[in-house]
Amino acid sequence: MDDMHSTPVADAAVADADQDQKLVEQMVQLSGAGVADCVAIAGPEHLGLLLALCRRGFVRAECVAVATGPRLRSEIDVLWIPGAGSEQDVAAALTRMLRMLRPGGTVVVTYGPQAATMSGVTPSRRLRDFRRTLTGFGLAPLGVDGSRTLIAAYKPWMNASGVERRHAA
Repeated sequence: MDDMHSTPVADAAVADADQDQKLVEQMVQLSGAGVADCVAIAGPEHLGLLLALCRRGFVRAECVAVATGPRLRSEIDVLWIPGAGSEQDVAAALTRMLRMLRPGGTVVVTYGPQAATMSGVTPSRRLRDFRRTLTGFGLAPLGVDGSRTLIAAYKPWMNASGVERRHAA
């Protein structure tokens, strides 16, 4: 029985689960998400991330097909766009799902090395491009993680006078 757990397929599954858990930790730290928050993960192919969130105690989370938008009936506290390959990927997800993000809610974009090195663009330039896309949708920059592969922004709160309130994370 122990031999089954040391197969290349099992080892790859464990490595993927570990990577998903690390990404969830980074996303939670950067966004300030709590287990009671509603988290929408853009892209149905990210079930591993959903499972990692559930293991951490998140019960209001779902993977969302960008084409159809979220199925949750409540506002989204965190919109997570993992595996973004380009600004167009981020723009497509925001176009479809930003309306469901509550005021003060956070958008986290995760991009891998392939996005950072596409077309010979430097990682710092790619980061600026993603930041520009987020601000173009009216989001305010919140931060970047240490590995520079996650960037977060929040949807500003406006009071009755139309004055922006600070992010509460």
